[in-house]
Amino acid sequence: MNKNTNANNKKNQHYVWRKHIAAWSEKDKIWCIREGDAEPFQSNPRNVAAERYFYELQVLSSEDLKLVKSIAFDPIKSGVLAKFSHDWVEKYQILFELIDYVRKQHTASAELNLEVVQLLKTLDEDFHSYLESTSGSYLDQLRCGDVSFYKDDGSAVEFCHFLSYQYLRTKKIQEKLIAENNEPFGPDTVRRIWPLLRHVFSINIGAQLFLRRDKMPLILVDAPPNIDFITCDQPVMNTYGAYIASGTQVENVEMYYPLSPRKALLLSDRIEFAKLHGKELSPFLAMYLNQIVERSSYHWLFAQKKESLRIGEKWMTPGGDFEIEGVS
Repeated sequence: MNKNTNANNKKNQHYVWRKHIAAWSEKDKIWCIREGDAEPFQSNPRNVAAERYFYELQVLSSEDLKLVKSIAFDPIKSGVLAKFSHDWVEKYQILFELIDYVRKQHTASAELNLEVVQLLKTLDEDFHSYLESTSGSYLDQLRCGDVSFYKDDGSAVEFCHFLSYQYLRTKKIQEKLIAENNEPFGPDTVRRIWPLLRHVFSINIGAQLFLRRDKMPLILVDAPPNIDFITCDQPVMNTYGAYIASGTQVENVEMYYPLSPRKALLLSDRIEFAKLHGKELSPFLAMYLNQIVERSSYHWLFAQKKESLRIGEKWMTPGGDFEIEGVS
């Protein structure tokens, strides 16, 4: 494959991992609905939740990097986390300095300048591809009902890091942060620095999940007959954030990650959910989780069956803590 062909293959960049969406496909087709659509329609997973060069980087100025450091490092008290965060910033700072140097050289060839442009367009996309290739096997194990890898510290660290990226990589998170940080930074500045902050925040979130894994274990649940789990363009979601107003700070964390139409993953400290590990959910709970997906979505919902996309139906009235049927 020549360079041009490879570059063309990287134009359509998914902000939701394509392998995740493909778990809902039959014969390479999924049912989906976009915000504003009247009816669900079928599509190939490669054509949804993606944009042309979504992960393209912009060269950051010294002032941009100072802002990143003030946001990313000031709240971190752990020396290890601070080091990892500094490493990311230093790598990108070196990259931007090299790019700036190349661009200022009159002797730089057109081909070299084109390589620089392509690097900015695909570097973060390549990183996500690498992360998926090294951690994607954990999804296969989870879909088979196996959580044993989580007992190994190294595997648990990798998975928590992977999960935090799947949470932060999406268009919803990006646009939400830009909208909520208009003041004092301005949307253009936030959009420029967010790709670098995404790496730093993913490390921090992954570390917190890892450190809390004894209190928030992996809980696998099965869908009941006649009800499938659905997913969306925010595939990893905090259940506590589904029923609060936009811009409200979420104090508690409970992660939900649908894995397929028949299996889903929770990271929760609720004893009621822990008792459901490896069990089939009641129809009430399955619909409750599907409503969380609907409320957590940005523009897309996905399902294996058309009838699973019951948009707009109010399956339950949220009420915070609740009793789970069949669990005492």
